Amino acid sequence: MSSERDGLNPPSGTGFDDACTLLEGALHGTFRQEVAANLTTSSNLRTALSRLRDGMRANSWRTGGQTLDLAEVVRILDHRTRSEGFHALHDWDGNADQVNRESIPVNVLDYASNHRSAERPDQTVIAILLDYYFAYLLGLLSLRIWDGGDPDDNLDRLNRLLTDLQGPGGSGQPFVNNAETLLLIATSHYESNEEGYVT
Repeated sequence: MSSERDGLNPPSGTGFDDACTLLEGALHGTFRQEVAANLTTSSNLRTALSRLRDGMRANSWRTGGQTLDLAEVVRILDHRTRSEGFHALHDWDGNADQVNRESIPVNVLDYASNHRSAERPDQTVIAILLDYYFAYLLGLLSLRIWDGGDPDDNLDRLNRLLTDLQGPGGSGQPFVNNAETLLLIATSHYESNEEGYVT
């Protein structure tokens, strides 16, 4: 994991490989534990989750001397995926008849905040929500394994990232068994334009 001084920023040719490189440091080491521990110093769970929400919306995380800036990577890969007809990070609002403005991880965080806001900061809750955010980023990456290189090798790399996500460096909450299931989740939303399913 590089420090802020090392410039942990996405390379100019952002793609699947670049995104994986950035995520490997965050998922394999203690970075997520440090983020969660820092958030538990908040006065209550609402404040802790508000700070977590800010990180999710900005796709940027800071702890100690380390910064993980995923903003450009997520923006570029999400744009490519949307242009192909898929909204991997955002659900459909059937009442408003449009894609939700906030990402699915932010929607889930908001639900938790609305129901448990007065409690003391709970590191387990924070860690699970943080891992849930990263799980959706891996879901986005599952749709980019064909962008370059060997798709099978890329899928293997994604499976290793998933193993790290669900390993001892995070909440310990299992989400899916393999990266293939991430692909299913990423494409399971309602799409008003079904072009992505037929091309």
